Amino acid sequence: MKALMLILLTLAATALSRPAPGAPMFASTEPPSAGDRESIVAIGNDPGRLTTLRQADAAFERGRWAEAAALYHALPTDDEEAARYPMRRRCQALTEQGSRSEALSACQALVQRVVPEAADLQSLVAALMLGSGRPSDSDLRQATQLMQKVEGAEPGSVWSEAARCNIAQRVGDHAALGACSARLAQLAPNSRLAKPYAQLAQGEQRGRWLKLGVLSLFGLALLSTLLHRILNGRRAAVVASAALALACWAPTAQAQDTPPANPADNAASSSESQAPQDVAGEINRDLELLQELSEEIAAAEELIKKNEWKEAVNKLVDVVTKAPYFVKGWRRLCEGYGYLGVPVEGAHACRQVLASPENNAWDRAMLVHHLLSGPDGTAAEVRAEAKQLADAAVALAPQERWGYDAQCELALLVDDLRTMQSCTQQLDRLVPDDRKTVALVFSLALREKRFSDAENVIERARAGGMDAPSLERMQRMVDSQRPFLSRLWRAAPLGVGVGVGVGVLVLLIRFLLSRRSRTARGAVSLTESRATK
Repeated sequence: MKALMLILLTLAATALSRPAPGAPMFASTEPPSAGDRESIVAIGNDPGRLTTLRQADAAFERGRWAEAAALYHALPTDDEEAARYPMRRRCQALTEQGSRSEALSACQALVQRVVPEAADLQSLVAALMLGSGRPSDSDLRQATQLMQKVEGAEPGSVWSEAARCNIAQRVGDHAALGACSARLAQLAPNSRLAKPYAQLAQGEQRGRWLKLGVLSLFGLALLSTLLHRILNGRRAAVVASAALALACWAPTAQAQDTPPANPADNAASSSESQAPQDVAGEINRDLELLQELSEEIAAAEELIKKNEWKEAVNKLVDVVTKAPYFVKGWRRLCEGYGYLGVPVEGAHACRQVLASPENNAWDRAMLVHHLLSGPDGTAAEVRAEAKQLADAAVALAPQERWGYDAQCELALLVDDLRTMQSCTQQLDRLVPDDRKTVALVFSLALREKRFSDAENVIERARAGGMDAPSLERMQRMVDSQRPFLSRLWRAAPLGVGVGVGVGVLVLLIRFLLSRRSRTARGAVSLTESRATK
């Protein structure tokens, strides 16, 4: 009994020494990928953002995951090139913190925002495998498919081995965990990805050898007892000792003979219980297509930089046809159809963006523009939808101009003076020098018959560098809308000046004529006087 108690205590201590599956561990930073370097360079163009990035990296290196995630989240992600590094680091920090739902949301936003690299996909695998117990069938299948993509993109790399370790740890595949952790230790011994799995694998290995050793000693003791009793002729005791020995050796032999589970096989076997609609598989196939279409995407972006929207739209249509989950492609199409004046197709593209979790205020404002520019723009239901979208854009981003732009566009169409005043005031506060803002402020001043304010806006536009034809057209609009008496009063100084000038000219002509007449009369009188003499 003492021996049995010693064995149980040893096994309990071994089990308690293991880290819990999915528990966050300290992670040091790994060298950045090629995409990370480009992202860091793009962020470094702004000194304030670069300072925030350095603080976030310092918090990440010290294992302060919540602080690091908040700092990375504070960095803007409008530019795709600058977005990759802070979005992936935030995904990794939330994963290390153990916040599964937030980590999954951040990682999925990353792989949908950019054309994913191996490091991005591995980060999503790590987030999917957070937790304890057996993962769900859909999570295991998606993680396995992502692991295969990582291995296909960078076979034998740190990222592929880390993805394999993520899955092996969660499903309890000790053999696979030992193999991938050994390769990680060779590839990057001091990296964030290698340390936790190396420690875990070493702990598992020590635990297995300890249990095997204890059971072996116990089995030898039973065998020696068995031999002793055989020699003493105790058959009943021999049978009991043999049964106890077999009971002790059976689990060990079964553990040694049973082949390790393969995560891919687990995913395949669990596919029978999965619903036919495999959303995760669809997303993965789309990500793979995006990688294949990266050249076409790059060509379309170059055309956009040259403002050649027609050719860019043709390329983007081909891209989103093959990869319909490419949100940025739909957003570019929404913008491109606006430049080309194709509202129906533009509204369809904008709706595809709004159907994704990445939609923003600009997408709603663009959909309002396409709806109001379309053939049904005057319909009551279309205007009602446009108003709802414009108000939602303002609520989503009250410090950005896009929602107010949409509100003003609708207010101009339906002659809503109150909304026009409100949105114009907000635009004049946010973007006072924008050409569209100047036009709206000028239109509102004319609408309210504030002609002096309208002329002040013209001077403001002239100081801002507006072209002369536009300034002349604005001045004509002011002059044409002035009341008759006001126009007459404004023309009075000119009329008086012209009248005075004409009067002076008439007086001068009359003076010259009268002088000439007097001269002629004088000459006649002189002639007559000579004749009388």
